[in-house]
Formats: sequence, structure tokens, C-alpha cells
Amino acid sequence: METDYVGHKFTDNLTFKKTTVSADQETTYFLIEPPPEFNYLYKIHGHLTYANSWRSNNLITHLLGNINVQFKSSYGADQIVNIQLPEYVLSNYINVDGKARVSLINGPMVLYDEEEQYKAVILVKGLIKKRVMLSSTWVANTNPKSDILQGLIYKAKSGKKVGPKSMSKTAGAGKEAFLDIKQLQDVEMELATIRGTSIDSPIIAEINSKWT
Repeated sequence: METDYVGHKFTDNLTFKKTTVSADQETTYFLIEPPPEFNYLYKIHGHLTYANSWRSNNLITHLLGNINVQFKSSYGADQIVNIQLPEYVLSNYINVDGKARVSLINGPMVLYDEEEQYKAVILVKGLIKKRVMLSSTWVANTNPKSDILQGLIYKAKSGKKVGPKSMSKTAGAGKEAFLDIKQLQDVEMELATIRGTSIDSPIIAEINSKWT
């Protein structure tokens, strides 16, 4: 693992837009391999750039980049699953009304097997929009009964890639505008749904009988 300042570009697997990382942004490169006695059955490699922004009273850390998990498939060929991580959030950064700071995860996580065109998009609803007086703000989702996870496993369309449609004309095109799985436009065939009230207990349901 090493850190360097090198400008580069990568393709976002949700929006399919080119993301530019400038040379003044710190990027961490990593490679993880098992010992030789395990015959190098897998390899994890990639790069992540940490970029901060604000959303209401929440400090957002964006993990720009890709994690590639490479392993041998059941028929002996190399298979690569590309992973994009969601945002990390320090919510209620400036103490308001006696509420404590809360660390949470928010936004979309994408797993993509480009060779087989299998894809999973998991939306983590760590932040929710709340109406306050005449405006709105983003706050931590503290409802223990709400589905904090909303996701879909699917066969992606081949050909030209199209990112999610906007929820409204004013929503913008950034990842923060991705609020519902129904916005996805690259779905060829749904294979299963993902839901859950906590990020460590996902429930995979409605499994398509054609998924083999």
C-alpha cells in the first residue's frame, strides 16, 4: 500500500461519467495477495481518493475510486468484481440541540462484473431529508424500523451505458440525487432485491428463477 499525488481519471459505475482526480489530491494505491501456498487464488487491488464536502450539518467523505476483487471462477478463468464504496458521514458535525455526532454510511454502493454484465446497486439511506420550517435539511436516519438498505441485483444492459435518471428537474445529476433504485436505467433483467434495517444484515429476496 502506498500513497501518492498523481492525477488520473476513472469511470463511475453508477453514473458512467468520467471522474477526474487532480494531482493535488492524495490517492492511496493498494494490492493484497495471499501467500504462495494458496496458489494466488485471489487478488484485491485498486485506488481510493478521499474528498470531503458538506451536506447540511454533515461532513461527507467521498471515497473516489475502485476496488477490484480478482479470483478464479468455477471454470478456471480470472473473474473481476469492481466495487465502488458509499460515502462515510460524520453527521451533526456542529453540535445542535444537544444531539451527538453520529458516524454513518450513506449513498450507493456498486458491485459490477463487467465481463458477465452482472451488477448490484445497494442504496444505503444513512441520511434522510427532513423538512424544517421553510427549508429542508439532511439528518441521520435513526428510525430502527425503516429499511436502511434498498438494492437490486440485475443483469445490466450491454451497449451504451446510461446513468440513473434524476428524481426531479432540480435534483441535479450527482450521486446525492440518487435516492431510489427505480432511477436505474441500465437494467436488462432483475435477478433479486436487497433490503434490510442494518448494513450488516442484508436480506436478498425475490430471487429470479432464471438466475443461475
